Amino acid sequence: MTAGVVFTTPAYLLSPPSSAQVLQVYDRHGLKVLSYAPGEGYDWVPFTEIPAELSQMLILAEDKNFNRHHGIDFISGLRSLFINVEQGEIKTGASTITQQVYRLHHKIPRTFFGKFRTMLGALLIETQYSKQEILGHYLNAIPYGKRIVGIRRASEVYFGKPLKELSVAEMAVMSVIPRAPSFLLKEENRPLLLSKRDALLKRFGEVYRTSDDVMAYELKTGISLYEDKSGWDNFHFVQRILQQPELPKFIAKGRIDTTIDLWLQKKVSEIARNQLKKLRQNNANHSAVLVLDNQSGDILSYLGSTQIDAENGSHYDGLTAKRQPGSALKPFTYALALQNGGSLTDVLPDIPSYYKTGAGQYLPRNYSRDFTGPRLMREALANSLNLPAVYLADYVGVTQLHRFLSDLGFSLPEPPHHYGVGLTLGNAEISPMELARSYTAFINGNEIIEPKYFLHERTRKRPAPINSETAFQIKDVLADPVARKESFGEGNVFELPFEFAVKTGTSTDFRDNWAVGFNSSYTVLVWVGNMNQAPMKKVSGISGAGPIVSEVMKVLMNNKYVPGQRMPSQLQRVPVCSLSGKRPGIHCPHRKFEIVSEKKRPSEDCDYHREVNVRGCHEPDDERKVIATIYPDEYQSFLQEKPEWSLKNQISLSCPNKDSQIVYDLSQMRNKIVIKRPLPGSIFAIDPNIPSSLQNLSIQLNRSLDVKKVSWKLNETMIPENGPELDWPMKKGQHEISAEVELNDGSKHLTEAVRITIL
Repeated sequence: MTAGVVFTTPAYLLSPPSSAQVLQVYDRHGLKVLSYAPGEGYDWVPFTEIPAELSQMLILAEDKNFNRHHGIDFISGLRSLFINVEQGEIKTGASTITQQVYRLHHKIPRTFFGKFRTMLGALLIETQYSKQEILGHYLNAIPYGKRIVGIRRASEVYFGKPLKELSVAEMAVMSVIPRAPSFLLKEENRPLLLSKRDALLKRFGEVYRTSDDVMAYELKTGISLYEDKSGWDNFHFVQRILQQPELPKFIAKGRIDTTIDLWLQKKVSEIARNQLKKLRQNNANHSAVLVLDNQSGDILSYLGSTQIDAENGSHYDGLTAKRQPGSALKPFTYALALQNGGSLTDVLPDIPSYYKTGAGQYLPRNYSRDFTGPRLMREALANSLNLPAVYLADYVGVTQLHRFLSDLGFSLPEPPHHYGVGLTLGNAEISPMELARSYTAFINGNEIIEPKYFLHERTRKRPAPINSETAFQIKDVLADPVARKESFGEGNVFELPFEFAVKTGTSTDFRDNWAVGFNSSYTVLVWVGNMNQAPMKKVSGISGAGPIVSEVMKVLMNNKYVPGQRMPSQLQRVPVCSLSGKRPGIHCPHRKFEIVSEKKRPSEDCDYHREVNVRGCHEPDDERKVIATIYPDEYQSFLQEKPEWSLKNQISLSCPNKDSQIVYDLSQMRNKIVIKRPLPGSIFAIDPNIPSSLQNLSIQLNRSLDVKKVSWKLNETMIPENGPELDWPMKKGQHEISAEVELNDGSKHLTEAVRITIL
């Protein structure tokens, strides 16, 4: 049917929908938008436009005595009644076409009482309408399965052609399907459909004395159903239009002009379906896609579901369903950090770090299950590292991040503490529409473009809590193919012949997979998953939603040039050390240019890469300088898990003597010594199902490079001469932990006590 919906229920007897009742929906180019509707509206076709052979076949298939009875076929009715009474339930209907018309219009159930009502209604209809009017109404109201109503739309969907172009064999198929559409349309029942069609063709030839040669030819043809998908593709878009409160303002003589581009909608659907075929073995069955014009807010493509006619919740609109966006939410945390005084030159720790939650301690992990040490903000965001994002969320504060996301338009019904620092990792449920709308803040800066459905609707903008400098920096990071190569690899699907920014996200247990791609002209958002929330099998952003985003972007950018955005005057590119983010020193092996504001221009020289005095490098008594990387103290515990990064290993590459010793520059090791882990106030629980020998608590200092020895104190018990890390067998109760630390320079330090609880 056409994308029309009848606002009033059908007349008591018969009357085709008036032009005032049916809304015709058109795309931005004036093409009619076809959509399957719930069954209350239909694309009315006059009886005179229906081929005579089709009407005759339908009568033969549905009600052979139609032209002789007055609404009730008493002989067929009595036989049906006898069978139903004998079986104790409705087994056969024997309803006449007139009765079916009455039942369809009044939604009468298939019960004994309902049967009686339809018989009376049929008698009344026959007294006021001609057989031609009744048959015409039936042909327009008959259900054809899969939400298709009316013979005209069924012809377009199943054969891809108008009624007048149907062959006699195709007309026979159209006449047989209404008997049991959901059953006969199944692929495995195609032989049964063929046999019923052939039987009807033979009866038709006998009754209407059709040429034997013609019938022989028609009987030889197979059944090839076209099954047009466009109605499913547009279904959710039309439903969204009808839900818009401003709809009445954009109706002109029953016509609605929308922003949708039908050609693009079809291409998007093909791309999404092709990708899902590749992902079927990974249990990824559904996808939703949204394409926005970033300047006007026009919705150019709205694909709520790729398989609305299937089961497992396929009819849900994936663009409005609330899901966990995973890492797709991270850029907003980085944006907040930049606006709170942060810089892309800041170094963020990608090391094991614990954060307090209401239930104890939380240790986030990266997608790769590995840690990579100190990372510049650009690299951390481009490669979607979890630990740096959680560190930033903790730094800016969960309450402020919650408020920031709410100001961007995200609906977060729970208080900040409910989400905790996991909010930056996308543990809140949001809709793809919300995410796409908020991403427009990175294109326009200072404002968010509201998506709009109607072509003549005014573009609506609202203030965004992101300034133009921050927006430019975030977009530049997400568009950096070099920065993201570490996680996405060489030759990934995002390496396109034009510039565009992209961010992916995957929720817990691979239940949702997201990708957002954008440039100054378009935003493309893709969700891949299962409407029933069944988990996929290891489908990541680059293997799931990512290819769809890339292919849609290629279609949008075909033969188009989109110039890059001009960098705001408050920003500048400055050289920095690739590891420390500080001004490059003479020993820095790798340098890069980074975008910073004048206020955040690095003022210190890099001290990560420097000369280290080594005694006995070649000979026992010689002393020479070796260039090495000295990581800050907070990374020393982490370096124990990365021996190849250790200072000792670095020196061994330059000094062949295994007994060489480093002469430490103690002037750079004066930060306060504290217990890094566990956090104060932490709560742990002993698992009764695990042997106690395997349940140790790791206690760590914040530095180890210049530590000579440590004497740990647990409650009143001293554990002398240990290193900067201690594995302690857990015991129930409340405990106080402190340490006496002696450094290589002979100085001694006492840490503050940390109190914890073990249940």
